[in-house]
Amino acid sequence: MMTAQICDQIIWQGKRYSLYCEPFLQYQLQHKDKARQFAFLHTTTANWRGYRARWEIKEDFLWLNAISGWVWQEQGKPKYYRLPQVMGTREPVKATWFSGTLILPFGPLLRYVHMPYASQYAGEIRIKVVKGKIEQVHDKRFDTAKKQKCLSSTHQKQ
Repeated sequence: MMTAQICDQIIWQGKRYSLYCEPFLQYQLQHKDKARQFAFLHTTTANWRGYRARWEIKEDFLWLNAISGWVWQEQGKPKYYRLPQVMGTREPVKATWFSGTLILPFGPLLRYVHMPYASQYAGEIRIKVVKGKIEQVHDKRFDTAKKQKCLSSTHQKQ
């Protein structure tokens, strides 16, 4: 059985949510040479990716506000890295490398699943992103008594 993972955090419409996906993974896959320099170490089974990131949606784009984690050094000692060491700036970075769906669970926990990003909450917001730009927002809510989908709405971005 896999361990439930510590989620990245995201701010959307002024509220903080857990993030049930890993947008930074696409950056690592697209920038393999740079990613090798930042081989994050997992220090707990609750965080296999080895880093924690904070994201924000503003001005209809996804932004990486912070990232931190232990990185293996050639000298054999790990070093703690933050946004400036990883992305070369202290300023938030527009996540133009990311295309996919952000999943933001919210409300009471309905069903705990001891696996990465599998627990079910009363609702979730699904945000479709293309090259960092927010394209569509889909709000799902679940019937807390029946634990089934009961309300769903989609909002297309203009």
